[in-house]
Amino acid sequence: MFRFFDSAHRVAERLIVRVTISRMKFRLTGILISLVLFSSFALAAENPDFTVKKLGEGIYAAVSGDGSKAGSNAGFIVGSNGVLVVDTFEDVAPAKELLAEIRKVTKLPIKFVVNTHYHLDHTGGNAVFAQEGATIIAQRNLRGWLNTENLKFFGPNPKPEARARVNSLSQRQLQVLRGILKGQANKVIAYELSLSIRTVEAYRAQLLEKLGVRGTAEAVRLAIAAGMLEG
Repeated sequence: MFRFFDSAHRVAERLIVRVTISRMKFRLTGILISLVLFSSFALAAENPDFTVKKLGEGIYAAVSGDGSKAGSNAGFIVGSNGVLVVDTFEDVAPAKELLAEIRKVTKLPIKFVVNTHYHLDHTGGNAVFAQEGATIIAQRNLRGWLNTENLKFFGPNPKPEARARVNSLSQRQLQVLRGILKGQANKVIAYELSLSIRTVEAYRAQLLEKLGVRGTAEAVRLAIAAGMLEG
């Protein structure tokens, strides 16, 4: 009996040790996962697409981080009866974020957008503010340069892979993409194609997915690389 109880005691001790170690491993794993998640959230919070900084009374800079979707810097000036925006980032998504930041500062109408130059990372979000009723102000040749001078970033010859991806689009999707290339807002594309704005938005989302790109700026680059402007 003594040996039996002694053996049982030893088995119990081993079980307790194993359970304790298992619990310690589980807790340690939980702590490590929490640290990784916390670090990821902290990193995302520390590296937003852009940061709004007040430079003076009614003057704000939107400074983008490295590798952000914004792609460049922008800014806005709040006047007595309206807002002027300087450049609109690289794509629609960060431009909408900029619009949201402006709305935190003022509810005044956005009357003007000034494009400092034609590069896509300064003009990609124009449509967001055009839909708000803003007038785009730029050098007289900028509208054409959006589709011509930007070609130099893609080389002189259309790329077969890019052309194949563009050619995979439906006729309606191609029409919407041509409107995007012209810098037209959704409501203008909808008017020219006799479609509803919601339908244009749906076609825009479909063509982005079909092209395998994350936003309008990438779609424009791909279309230019495919030589779409030549046709």
